[in-house]
Amino acid sequence: MLRPKALPLGLGLVLLFSPLIHAGPILETLNYARFYSASDPNVSYACQNTNGVACNGAALAPGTNWTVNYFAQGTAGFGVLHDQASVFLTGDNSLGAFPSFESTGARSGYQDTYTIAGGTGSGTIDFAFQVTGTTASVGGGSAGALFQYVPVVNGREQFGQAVGYGVINGSATIPVSFTFNQPTTFTIYFYALAQISVWSSGSSATADFSHTAILDQIVVLDSQNQVVPDFTIASASGTSYGPQGVVPEPASVVLLASSILVLWFIRIGKFLLVS
Repeated sequence: MLRPKALPLGLGLVLLFSPLIHAGPILETLNYARFYSASDPNVSYACQNTNGVACNGAALAPGTNWTVNYFAQGTAGFGVLHDQASVFLTGDNSLGAFPSFESTGARSGYQDTYTIAGGTGSGTIDFAFQVTGTTASVGGGSAGALFQYVPVVNGREQFGQAVGYGVINGSATIPVSFTFNQPTTFTIYFYALAQISVWSSGSSATADFSHTAILDQIVVLDSQNQVVPDFTIASASGTSYGPQGVVPEPASVVLLASSILVLWFIRIGKFLLVS
């Protein structure tokens, strides 16, 4: 079985933010507009919001006559992530060029603890996401989407060990090593990124993945790289995970079944009236 290739995290993701300590399963969003890379000593933020609050505004690139118009917004659920980011550049070089780049990003993610049964020893679990979205760029703009796996040790995210995975043909797979019947905790982040790296008037970028990145398949492999067909997953969040990814909540299933029954009775009633 071919394994997905890890990607370098790139300028927009390296040491993005300091690791946080969390007490349990979490949902997180982070929207931002940033000048320079996150690890640059000159880094500054025109906007940085959490908890679903969008970044929407305009800011001068430091020391220049370039205005960056930015928008970023994301929402998160366990296995369901939505992000969009856009940037548009106006102004000129009358005060000189900006020496670095601007990054507008939306990050959504979820952290959970998984106990996987169905085998013994070590294994690998593949989280496959189906991604719907579009990207566009003009001039010195660039746009894209990326997933990030971040291990968690003693409640602290280990961004130094983070691995990025690209979206290819509308899908992305994140492989995670684990030990059967022992809890493992990690965070999965999804990013929509719009950046300006060449400063010319009218440059723009849009990454619209607001329609959904959804976990729609899980595959568990044993230490011999063989598929484990009858695995089960217990999660700290209570989310139901299975071979089809995120399993609908029972209430959702009941609601769907009820809707189908209502439609069936309506159709039967129409049939009887016609007959």
